Amino acid sequence: MVRKQVPHKTVETIQQMIIAGELKPGERLPSQAEMAEKLNVSRPSLREALSMLETLGFLTIAPGIGTFVSSTNPTHSGSLASWRYQKSYDEAAVFQTRLYVECAIISESALTIGVPDLDKLRAAARGMKQAWDEKNLLRVTECDTRFHETIVNTCPNALLVDIYTSGKHLFQETQVHPMPVTRMERAASSIAEHEAIIDALHSRNSILAAQIMEKHITNTAAALGIFLKRLPATS
Repeated sequence: MVRKQVPHKTVETIQQMIIAGELKPGERLPSQAEMAEKLNVSRPSLREALSMLETLGFLTIAPGIGTFVSSTNPTHSGSLASWRYQKSYDEAAVFQTRLYVECAIISESALTIGVPDLDKLRAAARGMKQAWDEKNLLRVTECDTRFHETIVNTCPNALLVDIYTSGKHLFQETQVHPMPVTRMERAASSIAEHEAIIDALHSRNSILAAQIMEKHITNTAAALGIFLKRLPATS
């Protein structure tokens, strides 16, 4: 069993409180000190959890005023939080860099990936589908992160892995940020893209794997109105 990090456990707890109606849309959350004590977590862990819940569309954080419940079902409300790294990097630039890096990584991973890692990818894709059916957005992001990290971890090019790792917090934020504006049609397409990636990796088709990864990242960015430059055509 994978041990959950404290912020994710806290996100899961608060998400469930909102979905169950214990915290209702428009309701102001107790102070961070009260919440931290109630959930038995540190203030920094709570702040990280609240920030993620804002990105997922469950909360709205108004500095100096308070934190409020936005929706019990963010994918219906379409309440999109600000890009949290906007002071450092434009989101479109992060998506474009992620496109270059992950397509290069999967091209190499396709040549070496083994059966155990393919099984991990299939389990992550199944988990993602189930989480969408349950409207558990945190679980969707956890499975999606596990999927992409599995591919990175199978890449034999250590420098590419280091490049991805150095920007991992940015790349993974582009997986989470579109969640509140992701409709079920796009969710179904995204799952199909993940399954197609697995098929390409299983057949060790590096060109096809990179093409599908490009399509997947491009479509994810397009959900936010971000249109990426295509990769140069490969033969």
